[in-house]
Amino acid sequence: MFIAKRFRMPVVILLVSLLTACGGGGGSAPAPVTLTAINITPANQSLRLGATRQLNATGNYSDGSMQDLTASVTWASSAGTSVSNTGLATAAAIGSSTITAVLGATTGTTTVIVSAVTLPKTGQTTCYDADGAGIACLGTGQDGELQTGVTESSPRFTVGTGATAACVTDNLTGLMWTQDANLPAGTRTWQQALDDANTLNLCGFTDWRLPNVNELEGMVNSQAPIQAISLNTLGFSNVQAATYWSSSNSANDAKFAWIVNMFAGDMSAIGLKTDTGFVWPVRAGQ
Repeated sequence: MFIAKRFRMPVVILLVSLLTACGGGGGSAPAPVTLTAINITPANQSLRLGATRQLNATGNYSDGSMQDLTASVTWASSAGTSVSNTGLATAAAIGSSTITAVLGATTGTTTVIVSAVTLPKTGQTTCYDADGAGIACLGTGQDGELQTGVTESSPRFTVGTGATAACVTDNLTGLMWTQDANLPAGTRTWQQALDDANTLNLCGFTDWRLPNVNELEGMVNSQAPIQAISLNTLGFSNVQAATYWSSSNSANDAKFAWIVNMFAGDMSAIGLKTDTGFVWPVRAGQ
């Protein structure tokens, strides 16, 4: 009897310790991790009729983690835009469409606006008088009031990841640009610029080329005082506040080519082909 009393308390303590270590003693199990939201990117796209755009679905979970669900969700769309089971959207008819990505009870949505107009808005939202003073836009008929053209996607540009980290996709036009806007690290003649672009192998693609003048001018935001500074904050690097070559010849004199200046954003056909300018390759990207 004496021996039983002597060892009763240590045995009880040992049992309590074992229960505690095994999660016993009334402790609750961790809450299960659940899917809380699905985000579709790029979001709120503007596409020209017939254009395609790859969409991605990212799942947000209750524990703060994220996961690529592009291949796991069920894709669907309203009339005007079709979407494949891999998330490739095709602008089929003019108008606004809603794209959905569904997994279980969770749905993500985004909007695609399809337009026959392929010219983007200039970005200008301010109006001025003849002396250069800012004025109210209403009734002026200026670009800052009318803002015609396709609305920019949000975000306008998406920097690639992984194998495409050195490239940037324009979500408005679908074009893919080199992230570094001065890959040759200097200026080239027009022919050298063509050769540099045509032989570029970057981000797994070899179909790079020199942009035509409309594509290059499409990078200009008329609200930005200095184009290079603005573009260098949008995912690009080394955009120079200087002249860039386009692949477009001057019809007035074939010794010249069209150029775009990434300081003020002006373009002209006075680029003598034996002079030098900067090179910014582009590819279709769609």
